[in-house]
Amino acid sequence: MKITKLRSKTVIPIVLYGGLMIFLMSTNPQKISIGWLLLPFIWLFVALLWTSLKLFKSLTGRFKPKRIMFMAVSAAALPTIGLLLDSINQLTVRDVTLLIGLALVGFFYASRISFERSSQFLN
Repeated sequence: MKITKLRSKTVIPIVLYGGLMIFLMSTNPQKISIGWLLLPFIWLFVALLWTSLKLFKSLTGRFKPKRIMFMAVSAAALPTIGLLLDSINQLTVRDVTLLIGLALVGFFYASRISFERSSQFLN
């Protein structure tokens, strides 16, 4: 049991972040196709999602799993979208404030709403 937890705590982040760094250092963006150019953004999102899930699960024991997933996806999407916009030279101060504002509104509503089905709609 302890070995499985140790693998989960060490191997997964090493593979996610280490693999991303090796990929970024070993490729030339001018020589690869568009599909390979999108891979680091997807990889970064998955790595940040895994990290945010672990962080939110350990810090917020009072939230339900669906709510934690919503908050983790929002937290992972914010820097990924910012980096994506910056890579195509479309990131401005207005975009950053808009992204942060949307993330704050999303976190606020995620902490307030219920993700369970209401019985009035089932009848």
